[in-house]
Amino acid sequence: MRAVPDIFAAMASRRRSSDTRSQSPQKPLRFKGFTLNPFQVQAVQSIDRGDSVLVSAPTGAGKTLVAEYAIHRALANGKRAIYTAPIKALSNQKYRDFRDDPDVEVGLMTGDVTLNPEAPVLIMTTEIFRNTIFEAP
Repeated sequence: MRAVPDIFAAMASRRRSSDTRSQSPQKPLRFKGFTLNPFQVQAVQSIDRGDSVLVSAPTGAGKTLVAEYAIHRALANGKRAIYTAPIKALSNQKYRDFRDDPDVEVGLMTGDVTLNPEAPVLIMTTEIFRNTIFEAP
């Protein structure tokens, strides 16, 4: 796996500079080529602190970018991640998106299709995820 995006270094640098109460303007944070919005910055800072995060925002606002950051962070820490979507079509699309990322090994579970279920990143429908957590204690 390739090095994790350097947003991690930027976040650490930002924490250090905020600790010293620096008055210089900070460079906007970027991840996967996108400049993060304030709610995304707040979410990734919370993720970096190890906090749980719930993002509620309109369609197209950038919730998925936060999820992708959390996934990359989990992988960088040697953990697995599960990404859920409410319907098969969205799960299939996310699977294709992650499959196209050379840094991510991804699996898919939608009920009728199971591909690479032991992958570090697993895309599931919400129904399959629910069934999985209730069947496996």
